[in-house]
This record gives sequence, structure tokens and C-alpha cells, in this order.
Amino acid sequence: MPDACYAFLEKDVHLLNMQNGLADNTISAVYKDKEGFVWFGTRNGLSRYDGRQITNFELKNGYPDISNIKEIFDGILAFVNDGVLSAFDLKEEQFLPVVSSSGEAIASRGLLQKNDSLVWVISGNELRLMKRCVSKEKKLRFQMEESYSGWGNHEDALVAMTYSSDGKKICLIDEKGRIILLDTTNLKSPRIIDLGYTEKILVNSVLYDDGRIWISTTSKGIIYYNERTGKIKNLTYGVNPASDRLSHTDVFSVIRLNENKYLAATWNGYTVLTIDRNNQDEISTEVYSNTSSLMHRNLETRMISAYYDSHGILWIGTDGGVSFGLICVCSFITVFIKTDIMKFVL
Repeated sequence: MPDACYAFLEKDVHLLNMQNGLADNTISAVYKDKEGFVWFGTRNGLSRYDGRQITNFELKNGYPDISNIKEIFDGILAFVNDGVLSAFDLKEEQFLPVVSSSGEAIASRGLLQKNDSLVWVISGNELRLMKRCVSKEKKLRFQMEESYSGWGNHEDALVAMTYSSDGKKICLIDEKGRIILLDTTNLKSPRIIDLGYTEKILVNSVLYDDGRIWISTTSKGIIYYNERTGKIKNLTYGVNPASDRLSHTDVFSVIRLNENKYLAATWNGYTVLTIDRNNQDEISTEVYSNTSSLMHRNLETRMISAYYDSHGILWIGTDGGVSFGLICVCSFITVFIKTDIMKFVL
């Protein structure tokens, strides 16, 4: 079966928007928890989907900007809201204030769980190891255990973080696009890759998979770094040949589909990225932004988040009007990962 089977299949695309009960039509983050519920970060708070109905949990302070949703500890959903670490208690179904040991909010652009009591947090130019403290109040309280900064004598803010696919390394990206790789057993000896940017760039997310680092940016497309070969490649819009072209220069997320295929969610549809099996530095692209069919006219192409779950279902959050479907739930037929068409069933 050809690679183009990674395109949306019309009969298996489902749309959710405010008419279906979502809190808002802008979906900046998607995450599926251990119980199988799918969570959407919106500008009015969190929406939870159980496959049949949507339940909303409103954040009342201003217009939330939610990203980096992750389930940490037991029954705690953590996320970043407008640059501040935030949380939701899944059992009590209520938001939890997240504070430091001194009672202050914790500024952050990302977090990773280390174990049942520790999380890694990036705040300013620091990587912090934070320990959960016992709290009699309904708050999630952290105390800082360790702090690391001054990467190569630079003080640029850290803007994105992720684990490597094997969990043995932490990858940090700073506001100049520099890559900082840390062995989780020895954080005092970082490897720093300078990509040559002198001005600040707007980094949206990073993926570190099998030695491949994909940095999603606004205006600069995807910055790709191959750890094995040292190759740096910039994928963007309007370049030649067309096989290297993205659907837009603004890329919000890159997710893994299989060992050689990835998907980029952009401001104008999505792009499937294929690694050449014989040359890891060669990447070909397939752009999907065509909404000419009757069904696909209902798909909002401004795609700002993506999540590929363990059941082979792709969730794409978009930004658009009420009249458009803003969550696209689709399945892939593919001989590469040997999954059948699957519906969202709990």
C-alpha cells in the first residue's frame, strides 16, 4: 500500500467543536490519560472527551494559553498555562494551584516527570528538579532539589524540553535555538549544539526520537538535527525542490508515526515527513492542505497541536471559527505499523 495512505480517510474523520460541547474552538493541546479520556487545552480551560460526550472545566482567570499537558504522579494532570505551571486533580475534578515551597507560583515553559515524587521543570534559564511536598491545603506544592544553568556561559531562556525516546537523555532548547543534551545520570556534562542563530526564535515544541531532533518554530519551519551524523536541516515553505517543502512556515508540533515517518501540524494543514531508509539525512515531504472535497471543506487547516495515541488515532487541534470542526480524529491504514482502522472506543 502506498505511503499516501497517511492522508486523512474521509469516512473515518470525525469533527468536534463548540457545537458538540467543546469549551472553545481553539485547541492548543491534546493529551490522552491512563483511563482513556482525551483532554483538550482551550482558551476557556480544559475539555474532556470520553468518546461520547464532552465535559468542560473552566479556568476563570482571563484567557488560558494551555500547553504541555501531561499526567504526573497519581491522578494529577499537569500543564503550562501562559508560562505558569498548573494542575488539575483528576479524582476531585478541580484545578489545583501549583506553588513553590515559599507559596509562589512557578514560572515554566515545560515539565517532565522523573518519578512518583519528582519532576523536571524549565524556568527562565534554569533546569530545576522539583520534589512534591506534603500539603494540607488543596495545592500542589513543590520544593526545589537541584538547579542547573549557565549552559556554555549563556544565559538565554529555555523554551522547550523533552526526553529522548529511550528516556536516557533530556533535550533542552533555548530561545536562540541551541540544543542542550543531558545524560540523566550526569547532568553536569551537557552537550551543546549551536545551530548558528544569533537572534531569538519562537520555538513551539521539540521532539527527540531515535537520535533525531525536530524543533517546531514559528516563521522558521522545522529545524532538524541528526545526532548520529551531525547534519542540520531546515524544512520550510516555498523552497525547491517541492519534495522538501512544508505546508507552512509556522509549525506547532511534530509527532512520530513510525520509525521513519513523522507528521508536522502547521498553520496550513499538515505535512508528512519521511526519512530515507538508506540515508538518514534525506527527508522527503508530502503536503496535505487540500480542502476541495465536500467533507474536507469542514476541516480547519490552521493546525496548532497534534497527538497520536496508542490505538492509532491521530488527534489534531486547530484554530478557527465555530463553523469548522476543530478536532480531527482519524485513523491510518498502513503496512508500516500494521494497524487497522480503529474507532475511538473506550
